Amino acid sequence: MEEIALGARLAREALISHRDEPTTIAFAAHALAWLGRDFDTALAAMERAIRLNPNSANIVTRSAWLRTWVLDPDPAISEFSRAIRLSPVDPEIGFSLGGLAYAFLMKSEHETALEYARRSAREMPRWLPAWTAVAVTAIRNDRLQEAQDAARRILQLSPSYTLASRINVFRDIWFHEMMADALRKAGLPE
Repeated sequence: MEEIALGARLAREALISHRDEPTTIAFAAHALAWLGRDFDTALAAMERAIRLNPNSANIVTRSAWLRTWVLDPDPAISEFSRAIRLSPVDPEIGFSLGGLAYAFLMKSEHETALEYARRSAREMPRWLPAWTAVAVTAIRNDRLQEAQDAARRILQLSPSYTLASRINVFRDIWFHEMMADALRKAGLPE
């Protein structure tokens, strides 16, 4: 826990000392939300980063993830889609595709969420959140076999993965709990 507190403190320091460097601001805002759960400060900082460099696919993607974490799916979808348009052949496009899966899941557009989750997993087959999205969205679409296959892939990538070890990055607990329930149904261990 000391490392997490240190990370959050360093993110705050970066926001103060790099007020005009958009990439640093975006990374610091991302870390502040993830580590410090200070979503309001992170959102304000991310808006500044976007104003300073509105055409950075990396910054727009980070902003979209932050919107996802605070369960604000419509701006997240808009920003993920914009990031993909800004950098359509980005080797890390799977991050935006995965984010779209989570955002559409929040809107209960489960079929669309599953399509994006599958695309994310194809683009980045070693990225655990892509497979988590596949498992959850497959459950939400009553595709148990596909969810179980995704759960097996999660355990191949991370053999010690458990529901208890999951980090809740979402501001509202209901979404985290919904995901845990779906992952449980997919066969992941407690």
